[in-house]
Amino acid sequence: MLFVGVYLDDLVPVVLPLVIPLAIWVRVQGLSPGSHELRFAVGANGVPQLDGGMTVVVTEGRHASHLTLVGLSVELKDCGHIFLTLTGFPDGQTVHAELPVLKPPETAGLTA
Repeated sequence: MLFVGVYLDDLVPVVLPLVIPLAIWVRVQGLSPGSHELRFAVGANGVPQLDGGMTVVVTEGRHASHLTLVGLSVELKDCGHIFLTLTGFPDGQTVHAELPVLKPPETAGLTA
């Protein structure tokens, strides 16, 4: 499994708390041809805020499947991490990925 996203290392918000809109791109390899029912959970600091299911139809198992989750928002109350968990794979595997959220800079939000 390989996760592809915009942020390479971490996210540094200007202020906290914050509700941040998300779009998540996922590249999945190794699914056999056919229909697969996957579940996802998205949240912050270990607390799921959104969950749902999706049907992934694979026509050729040798190619990667690309999943896109758009229109999501996560509430960040403090620094920590945003996470995505995927389940429902035929082999029982659970995939979990995190994006670290760092503390806003001391000068963030100050105006002259």
